[in-house]
Amino acid sequence: MIKITHEIEQTIYSAKNLFEIYKDTFLSDLNLIKMLSLLESKINLSREEMIKSGIVNECASCSLQKRETCCTYRTGFKCDTTLLLINLLMNVKLPEFSFYPELCHFLTEKGCCLKARPVICINYTCSQLRENIPFDKLLRVQEITGQEMDLLFKTENYIKQLLRK
Repeated sequence: MIKITHEIEQTIYSAKNLFEIYKDTFLSDLNLIKMLSLLESKINLSREEMIKSGIVNECASCSLQKRETCCTYRTGFKCDTTLLLINLLMNVKLPEFSFYPELCHFLTEKGCCLKARPVICINYTCSQLRENIPFDKLLRVQEITGQEMDLLFKTENYIKQLLRK
């Protein structure tokens, strides 16, 4: 038996176990398939808008230059088993180890490796973003990410209902 030494590793392990056990149930549920497809499209829209507005560059620069980054070591602990399970269902390969041990487990040299991210990672607007990104662009991003977060919440709840059956 593998000894799990870190909380995030345990969460990843649990998500992978649930995925293996319930994969057929999840992938045969048409409602879930539709929700995941729509969620992925909302995530892509959010990502496009975040790139267009300059947020992605600001966040990547901040994180990788080791300034006071939002992607701290503890950020990965905001990911629960259901969120990681959603990522597995969207074909995300969860990292076995952290690229930057002092930062979030899911932060890579290209940014966050997760498609479905914790709400704080989607919604938080730090002072650097407020200073460097025009208000109208921030507002547009928040309108779009709001749709993503709403659908993420519904998808998480739906999966939890399936697991209770």
